[in-house]
Amino acid sequence: HSSCVLRVPVNIFLSPLGSRFSHSLPPWTCTTHTAACTPTPPPLSFLVVPHTVHLQRVLDAGAGSGLVGVELSRAGAACLRLDAVDISPVMLEQCREKGMYTSATEMVLGEEMDMPTDSYDVILCCGTFSRSGPAPSNTLLEFMRVTAPSGWVLFTVRDDYHRANEEAFAVVFDSLLVSPAHAHGKRRGELHQSELRPYLPGVEKGAFYRLWWFQVLPGVSE
Repeated sequence: HSSCVLRVPVNIFLSPLGSRFSHSLPPWTCTTHTAACTPTPPPLSFLVVPHTVHLQRVLDAGAGSGLVGVELSRAGAACLRLDAVDISPVMLEQCREKGMYTSATEMVLGEEMDMPTDSYDVILCCGTFSRSGPAPSNTLLEFMRVTAPSGWVLFTVRDDYHRANEEAFAVVFDSLLVSPAHAHGKRRGELHQSELRPYLPGVEKGAFYRLWWFQVLPGVSE
């Protein structure tokens, strides 16, 4: 079977979106030449990944209204599966209305995810680690579990949220290097992060985010 492959330089996929506004749109909505977004998620430009990645099975974790699906569609992605999970039934209904998702399921990030191990090749999580976001340790461990070896996990973290939970992030990042049993023997590859970027230019002054990403690798043989 075929897969969608995106080959986009890092400097393109890190370019910020949401920097221009249109007065014709409803309040609290920003637009650019590539996307329209509400102020809830940070810029969606992380969707094109820094390496050649096979987008066969993709999970949009904390999908909100489905803007990730919109961006993937506009980037030409034709994923074998694109699933959405979110805590809000109202947001999930908007995902379904967009017609880009294979499924849209109510789920609480930070709790055990009701899906098999190795379910996805890529997990994208945009705007969820922000203010009252889920516990990073539980959430990232579950992302590891449901991502197949050689898959990728990409997520944005609002900087003030990261600073408030810095120790918890450091502990889980370190633990994912050593094939913990609860990650089903998998380990993370090199952890990458972008420079700080404005969270929503022109909307919320002094708010910033980073993009983080790593590859999921098989565990080290004993």
